[in-house]
Amino acid sequence: MRKVKNIIIGILLISYLVVVLGLIVDKSQNLPCKLIRVNILDSLEQGFVTGEDILSVIQAGQKKILGYPVGGINTDKMENLLNAIPYIKSAEIYKTIDGALNIDVVQRKPILRIFYRNMLNYYIDSEGAIIPLSDKFTSRVLVANGFINEPFKPKTATNIKETGEEGTIMELFQLAEFISNHKFWHAQIQQIYVDKNGEYELIPRVGAHIIYFGEFDGYKEKFNKLYAIYEKGFSREGWNKYKTINLKYKGQVVCKLR
Repeated sequence: MRKVKNIIIGILLISYLVVVLGLIVDKSQNLPCKLIRVNILDSLEQGFVTGEDILSVIQAGQKKILGYPVGGINTDKMENLLNAIPYIKSAEIYKTIDGALNIDVVQRKPILRIFYRNMLNYYIDSEGAIIPLSDKFTSRVLVANGFINEPFKPKTATNIKETGEEGTIMELFQLAEFISNHKFWHAQIQQIYVDKNGEYELIPRVGAHIIYFGEFDGYKEKFNKLYAIYEKGFSREGWNKYKTINLKYKGQVVCKLR
C-alpha cells in the first residue's frame, strides 16, 4: 500500500508541475519583449559582424519586436535572415520567461585568403564556405596568389565543396586546411604561391628561403620531409643558411645554399 501511495503522490506531483509550467510558459508568451540580447560568441577572434549589424537585420525583417508579445515573434524567420549572411556560421534565437529575446551568433572562421589576378579577393573558411571581404575586418590568415585559374566567385557559389570541381582552388583549400590544423605549420607558413605551371611555392614567416613544394600529390609526405629539415637541419645550421628548399623530387630534398 505504501508503494502504491508513493506512486500516486509522484504522479500527482508531476501533473501539478506540468500544469504550473504550462501556465508559466503560456503567460510568458504574452509578456512584452523588454530586451534584445545579442551575444557574438567568438567576437574576440573574428570581427565580421557587430551587435548593431545583427539588430539591424532582425529589425528590418520584423518591425514589431520591443514592446510586443514575445509569443508573436517569428524566431525561425530571424534565424534564416541571419544565417543568410555570409560571415555567419550559425545563429540561434530563443525567448526567455523574463521577456527577453536572446540571439547567439557564431561567425565563420577563414583559413585562406585568395588573391586572384583580376583583383577578386575572398576568404575560404574551415568548412569550404566562400566569404567576401569585409570593410570592417581583415582576417590575418594564410594567403594564396599567383597563377590561379579561378572557377569560383562569391556571388555565384557559397561553398567550394558544393561545386564538385577538382582543381587549384580545391587543392589550395586542402593545403590551407592541413596547415591551419597543424600547430607548427600554422605558425610558420604565411603564403602559398601558384606558379605558371600550377605548382606550389611556400613562403615561411621565419627564414629567408623559398620552399618549392611542387605538385599537390603527396603533400602530406612532403610536409613530413620538410618538418624533418626544420627540426634537425635548421637546429644545427640556422634558419638563413638556405636560399631554397626543393621538395619536388620524389625520395629526396634538394637545398640550395645562399
